[in-house]
Amino acid sequence: MSAIEEAISAGERSIGAMLDNANALTAEIASSFPPMSLDEVHAKFAKAPKAEDVKGGVGLNPDVVKLCGKVRQHAAAAVEEFHNAQMWLYMKVPSVSDGNNFGVDVQNYVNTEIGAMITKLEAMLGALSDYHWQRGTGIEKLPGSKSSESTTNESTETEDKDGEKKTTSKTSKASSTKASKEIGVEDFVQYTIALDVKAYHKAYLQLTEIRNCYVKASALFTKNMKRLADPRGEGEDGGQNRNVMSMF
Repeated sequence: MSAIEEAISAGERSIGAMLDNANALTAEIASSFPPMSLDEVHAKFAKAPKAEDVKGGVGLNPDVVKLCGKVRQHAAAAVEEFHNAQMWLYMKVPSVSDGNNFGVDVQNYVNTEIGAMITKLEAMLGALSDYHWQRGTGIEKLPGSKSSESTTNESTETEDKDGEKKTTSKTSKASSTKASKEIGVEDFVQYTIALDVKAYHKAYLQLTEIRNCYVKASALFTKNMKRLADPRGEGEDGGQNRNVMSMF
């Protein structure tokens, strides 16, 4: 199979699977986010181990980490599917000529919409790293953090030996780690919990948006497939639909 044939085949598979992907995501969203208010989610996360209860610092929030990972995974999969769809569109673009360009305009419109979705989805690939960065920055403010100290001591000794002066230098280094006792600020504790709640809700919105992108893209291709596949009506229909004036 040639590269062109593979691009067309991959595009057809991706376009045909968009609605199935949307339905699968709908089911996954329902199972991942049980009916709970954000206040209830906050109360749940507040029961997680505190800094002083976890060896080495504050533990991860496994629920949020898992959800952010799902966002990254589904966003990456959707980007690939939409790139395949774009390549299929490129393969269907006719040669440049004058007149009867309405079908080409439809192709360009759909291509622009798919490109905008890809840009939106690519921004979601940082969901997990962004969450860890923001949470880690907040946890730095919590009491019980550790600081490391390094000290350097230098000493110089001078002695006479056989009428000559000899100078020797000795350098010693010592490092120590000490825990700084800070005043517990409840606002910082609540800030970390609130970050988890925010990330939880953002993951819901992002997974929903990925699902919606699949639905919108599927609708674009389904409603315009004849024009997208045969923009100038030069195929099997013999140009019967050349006067179609509606894109939707």
